Amino acid sequence: MLDFLYTANSKKLLGASFLIAIMALGVANLLAISVLIAISLLLSFAIGQWNIKSIGLELVTFITVLSAMSYGTLAGAIIGLVLIVFHIAIPHYSGAYVIWVIPEYALAAILANILSGNAASVGITVTLALNAINILFTFIAYKPNLAKYLPYAFTNIIFNVILFNQAGEFVLGLMK
Repeated sequence: MLDFLYTANSKKLLGASFLIAIMALGVANLLAISVLIAISLLLSFAIGQWNIKSIGLELVTFITVLSAMSYGTLAGAIIGLVLIVFHIAIPHYSGAYVIWVIPEYALAAILANILSGNAASVGITVTLALNAINILFTFIAYKPNLAKYLPYAFTNIIFNVILFNQAGEFVLGLMK
């Protein structure tokens, strides 16, 4: 579905575009989000290199929620949508699930602004909602892969709960 992103020239163009975007964010006094975006991309590359796609490691949820809480729904949605496309493309995730996973990050930004509470409570709620939606749609549309997806969902929830509890408020403070 996103095969065009896997060509050597496309990878170079995408990498250069993201470096320019990160530098622009740094210049615009958005250093915290720039660093988070860079770390998210590095994590996506590591997942692809080490072939650990079955473990629910990703920073897209964390960054999307905190961006929406700090900069508003639209900014959070745009950042989340761009990052999830890169997170799917870089380590070569594939399957029908991309049809519902990509738009979920706009939903994550909307939820982050609708929900009230601190970064941890909002982030954990959004994480649980996204994983519940993914499990439901995987069950409905991609049932043979449900058993493969559940370990990812479980580790993703644990990872994000720890991340939001330990770093959510601190990082949110850096972003404001």
